[in-house]
Amino acid sequence: GINDGAAALVLARGDVAAAEIEALRNLPGFRLLAIDAPADVRFARIRARARAGDSATLEEFVAHEAAEDTTDPHAQQLGAAFAMADLRVENDGTVEALHAGVSDYIMKDNLRRLGPAIQRALSATESKRARQVAELALMESETRFRAITGNLPGMVFQLHFTPQDGAVYFSYVSEGALALFGAPARSFLRDPRLFPERIRHDDRERLNRMFTDCAATLSELHWEGRLTDAAQERWISISASPRELAAGLVWWEGIAFDVTKEKRTELEIRESREQLRQLSAHVEKVKESERSRIAREIHDDIGGTLTAVKLDLAWLGGKLGKDDPLAKKIQTMQQHLDSALQ
Repeated sequence: GINDGAAALVLARGDVAAAEIEALRNLPGFRLLAIDAPADVRFARIRARARAGDSATLEEFVAHEAAEDTTDPHAQQLGAAFAMADLRVENDGTVEALHAGVSDYIMKDNLRRLGPAIQRALSATESKRARQVAELALMESETRFRAITGNLPGMVFQLHFTPQDGAVYFSYVSEGALALFGAPARSFLRDPRLFPERIRHDDRERLNRMFTDCAATLSELHWEGRLTDAAQERWISISASPRELAAGLVWWEGIAFDVTKEKRTELEIRESREQLRQLSAHVEKVKESERSRIAREIHDDIGGTLTAVKLDLAWLGGKLGKDDPLAKKIQTMQQHLDSALQ
């Protein structure tokens, strides 16, 4: 441990600048203890903290820290400050592990813990090297994944939906969000209300019901709806699969893409079919009207002819006597003509 008469300063990232440490070196028995953690561990901790303005991705976090490691004497100078430490402890585990690391602080007049400290240092170095390799592999994997999703015609996402307030919490959004919604991916990570606000109210309610219903049965979600775009009507389609992490906690992984062209084509086909149906009905109406007209003309022509025949038969019957056998035949023919004219 640290001797009773020694002054100690515990240095964590962002606490103190290198110039301030130089001034503190004049204190009697001063020792500088630096507490650090791998970048992925620190990033996971700030994500769990969920503070406004924090980096949204590991790459942004690493780039932000690199920008802080400057040579400006009035700035933090993270690299220089940590290089001045008498002891550096890796805070990548529990509080007990942190205390164990601090116990390896060795003073010149107390070398009893030299052996265990060297062994722990070697183990810590190996662990750190393994973590650095894993960290690089993770960053490379993230880069490949972002390159793949960035070239997809849509927005790849992972989200958690809360039915109580309709908020959508994204843990990942691909760069396709900019083309689809007109907002960068990081905006959706920071503002859970942004995504619902981009969807028309009636379609949003339908999406919320589908999220709730599909989460209850852990079934896939397929939805189409319109965006609140004042310039023109735009449609998007969402397909997502649920994954239950714990009771009542369901995460969704899926893709959203623009289907405006398909919807316009579908509308044009529907309108074309309606026009064809109306045209077909009109043609049938015209055909029926034409049939009626032709039937009337035929009826009028035949009716006129039969009337003339009836008149001729009446004239002929008048020329014959009542007892003439032809008179009865003429009478029968007149009856047939009357039936035909009705």
